[in-house]
Parts: sequence; C-alpha cells; structure tokens
Amino acid sequence: MRRLMIAALVVLLLAAPTVTARTERLTILSTNFSEVHILGEAVKILLQENLGVEVEHIKDFSAQLLLHNAMLAGDADAAIYHTGTQFTGVLGMEVTDEWKDREKVFAYVNEQYNERFETTWLKPFGFNSTYAITVRKELAEEHNLKTMSDLQGLSETMTLGMDAVFRDRPGDGYEAMNEMYGLKWGAGR
Repeated sequence: MRRLMIAALVVLLLAAPTVTARTERLTILSTNFSEVHILGEAVKILLQENLGVEVEHIKDFSAQLLLHNAMLAGDADAAIYHTGTQFTGVLGMEVTDEWKDREKVFAYVNEQYNERFETTWLKPFGFNSTYAITVRKELAEEHNLKTMSDLQGLSETMTLGMDAVFRDRPGDGYEAMNEMYGLKWGAGR
C-alpha cells in the first residue's frame, strides 16, 4: 500500500501545475467496489494534502458506463477505472489471446480514450485486481484444493456465487474460466 501511495503521489505531483492552475476543487468518481473506494480516498487525500485543492469523492456508481458518461458530461475531473472493464465494456473489445497482455491493453485503452473522449489515462497503480474463488477451509482440506484445476470434477457438486460483472464478462469472465479449467458448476450439494 505504501508503494501504491508513493506511486500515486508522484503522478499527482507531476500533474500539479495543470491541476492547481485550472481549479481549486476537484471531483473524483468511483464505482461500488471496495478497492476503488479505497483508491479514490487515497487519491483524494494525496491531492488535498499535496496540492492544496478541495476534493470531493463521489462513490457507488452502479456501473462503469454511468461513471464513464458522468466523466464525458464534465461532471468529474477524474475517475478510478479498471482497464479491462473499459476495454470490454465502453470500447467493446473482446479478450482474445492477442489481448491478454496487460500493457498492450492499457496502451490501447489510453489511445482510444484520448482519441474518442479526449481523456488521458495515468499509469496504473501497479497491482492486479483479479477475481479469485474461495472455498470453505474444511472443503479445501478434505479435497486438497490448492489450484483452480483441483476443482475439476468437484465443481459439479458445488454452487458458485459471483457478481453480474464477472458472470457476463466476455473473454476472461465466468465462461472463459470454465473453459480454461474444464469446470462445470452444479446447483449445490
């Protein structure tokens, strides 16, 4: 977290002359996930403490598209985005083997947002916000579960809970996961 804060601070301080010359108040948006709430608050604190500007962090946009439209309408100065979500959502791209390189996706998203929406993406915070499957400790110990592949055959007896974003995400969501690991989920035990 300390490296994240330092990286964000460096980026923000580099942008300081343009920010302070333009406004004394900034608005940051984030969706309704814990990690983006935390990042939004971290950015808010860094901006306030290091640039002396007032920052409002508006949380809980229920969809990336709503947040995107608010940015386009000029209702905010910055937003906390997931690069992959914007790649498949707003830009309508499909995650293929060609597009599984994180840096390539970032470069494409930044270029497209710059051209289409006149916005610039700052460098990523430096960590991966990846989905993971959790199981009860007893089940993991009973079946020696350590990897996704260990769920083959067993997943048919299990019910998987997930959010709609992962369920519907093309290329690297629910369907792609099942195909990659050979999983089929049942209706529970």
